[in-house]
Amino acid sequence: MFLRIFLAVLALAGVAGLAWVGLIVMPLFLPDVLTIVIALALGVYAAGRSWAATADGVSRATRGALIGAVLVGALGAVLGLIVLFLAPPDPKQGPLYALFLATGCGVLFGAAGGYIWRLRRGME
Repeated sequence: MFLRIFLAVLALAGVAGLAWVGLIVMPLFLPDVLTIVIALALGVYAAGRSWAATADGVSRATRGALIGAVLVGALGAVLGLIVLFLAPPDPKQGPLYALFLATGCGVLFGAAGGYIWRLRRGME
């Protein structure tokens, strides 16, 4: 049960963070509140899909995806923090994009890589 909750929260945070950064970077000229609402809605949708997908239990491939997401997401967060500290403080939010984008991309790419790795390893 803990793993299922953790996967749903991870999906919420990863998708909402990437959507928020993507909506801010794109020149759509949306109000700030609307970008946050859209990002949270996408995150909640991803969390709901994750919750439904793990209703019968968590498979080995899902555990591999979780391990990959946590490891690569943590690496992305650390690299984002390093960029945050090394970047010049001139832009208002420029270095924060590196932190959120690196963490979100790390979670998503790590989950995909861990899932594929676990599936391929199970086939051998």
